[in-house]
Amino acid sequence: MPEKINLAKFAPADVLDLGVLIEDEARERYDEFAVMMRGVHHKREAAEIKVEKFYKDALPGMPKGELRDLFTELAAQEVEHQRLIADMIAKLPPAGGP
Repeated sequence: MPEKINLAKFAPADVLDLGVLIEDEARERYDEFAVMMRGVHHKREAAEIKVEKFYKDALPGMPKGELRDLFTELAAQEVEHQRLIADMIAKLPPAGGP
């Protein structure tokens, strides 16, 4: 268990320095998290593209009807999923902070 720090013995400048160090470490961890989330979202976006391609590739040999309509609708939904993921990625803060 880490030793407790008696902040009452710190000079005001030392407390401010400690606060700055804590903020810097928190920012670094957040930046790492943002980069990790970008990777997760990009992988998800790639999966949505692959599934869209699957549905579209199946269409040429498929006769008109309910199944073809379903595959067309599912492919369109994958495009919408890609847009939603791109929107999420766009809302993430830039790596390295603002």
